[in-house]
Amino acid sequence: MVPFITNTTFLIRYDWRWIAKNVLDGATAGTSATPPTLADLQDASSAAGSVLATFTTEASEILMAASAVAARYSEDDIRTYGGSLRDRIVSDLTMGLVLKRRGRAITDEKDLSGPYAEALEYLEQLRRGERIFWAVPDVPEAGLPDTVNQSPFPLLPGQVPQTSGLAARYFGAPAAYPGYWPYPPPGPTW
Repeated sequence: MVPFITNTTFLIRYDWRWIAKNVLDGATAGTSATPPTLADLQDASSAAGSVLATFTTEASEILMAASAVAARYSEDDIRTYGGSLRDRIVSDLTMGLVLKRRGRAITDEKDLSGPYAEALEYLEQLRRGERIFWAVPDVPEAGLPDTVNQSPFPLLPGQVPQTSGLAARYFGAPAAYPGYWPYPPPGPTW
């Protein structure tokens, strides 16, 4: 899968110097190895950039998996309409993967795991249908009263519902009330 964000998009949201110190094993604080530069991190063909690109791909797959379970979004929907919300979620998930790469100090864990936990919670809400990518066509209106592609009860041609769509949504349509289907009841009446 082609990731939803690039290394550069990720590095806009997080301090590249911290990422540079933590993305490669030989470039940890206290060693003589020189951490990668910003250009190294942005270049997916460099050692550090390759690791970061792997993390952005994995984070994109995590987002896609949650969206697929929700059965509301295709990859094209997320790529086309996800916008900065998509970028934030994938960036926060990527940061969580960087944190998981090696045991972090308590202060780093506390400061940086919040966005990761928030992204995971948002994914869970997407999966359950409690949150949406609002710009995707027909998704914001799905399931709402008076939506063309969903109806709380079927009507016969020319019939007008006797109660509001909202009332029928919460309380159901009365079975034996004129104006609701099936009325008159189908088949023989005794």
